[in-house]
Amino acid sequence: MLSIEPDQSDSELRNDFDQLAELAVPPNLRRLMDIHDIPFYGEVQDAPPFADICFLLEGYHFYCHQIFFRRRSDYFKALLTDHFGETEEDSMSALPVIRLHDISAKIFSKVVYYMYTDTVENLNDVSAYELLCNADLFLLPGLKKQCANEIANHFTDENVISVLQIARMFNLIKLEDQCAEYMANILSLLIGKQEFADLIVEDSQSVTKRQEIDSIPIVDDIRYHISSSVQTLSAVQEAQEKLAELDNLLQELGLDC
Repeated sequence: MLSIEPDQSDSELRNDFDQLAELAVPPNLRRLMDIHDIPFYGEVQDAPPFADICFLLEGYHFYCHQIFFRRRSDYFKALLTDHFGETEEDSMSALPVIRLHDISAKIFSKVVYYMYTDTVENLNDVSAYELLCNADLFLLPGLKKQCANEIANHFTDENVISVLQIARMFNLIKLEDQCAEYMANILSLLIGKQEFADLIVEDSQSVTKRQEIDSIPIVDDIRYHISSSVQTLSAVQEAQEKLAELDNLLQELGLDC
């Protein structure tokens, strides 16, 4: 096993990037409580050193550095290239302005922090969904994964099927598998739900030129997690009962796999 510890310069660089992110975000949307401890902070919002672009949304000014956005996102790279000749300038900083729509300033502040620091904080099960949609729009796969990790902390018996559909929509393979594992654990509760039956039927229809005994994705995944969780003799019986329940449901739906 090879373990590489970050040296002092790496830590200092990350701290510098974190401070740049703090200054790029409007004061009342920043993470730090004692914002005046940050260098270069004035009585009004100051642009960070060498800032060269201003994103404007909901009346908030985000003074940022193009290099972070161009390098990390093909969406922003194209956006900044298209707006290169724009004449609109920010009255306070004289920086070129790009107006963003259909995203809240609070959510965009999390995008900005991610751009500079590669992390996102203070997510909850509500903001994670909104941020996920924008991470997908901005072509930020790393941010999508962080949102998925937060969403996975909030599975319930009622939302797991809808979360599975979201995972598939945004191509979040790990989250999709976590949903299948959760569903395998609560299979007895799902068997009687029409939503679960509809999911199985929909999956069976998604298989191109499906034959009578072809597999069904969600059924295969649930079976796998039921079988892989078996570690004791008592667990064997429980697994067999779950598999039997699943087979009975498939027969009721007229499916064989």
